[in-house]
Amino acid sequence: MTLLFMLVKSNMLRKFMLIQIFCALGLNIFALLFLMNGLRKKMENLFSKNLTFLHNYLILSLGLFIVEILN
Repeated sequence: MTLLFMLVKSNMLRKFMLIQIFCALGLNIFALLFLMNGLRKKMENLFSKNLTFLHNYLILSLGLFIVEILN
């Protein structure tokens, strides 16, 4: 009886641990998406207000992309 209880308890703990890992990963992904969405909105606001900044940012990004391709 004790051995059966230990096996059941071990199986339950294993399932609980998997649920905890799944929840932690889900919360991390949610936080990441939430932060990225906020950052994207801030960048959109910045670009829409300042076209010179947008132009310089795009030129810099294109330059870095070309340098990465050539290396």
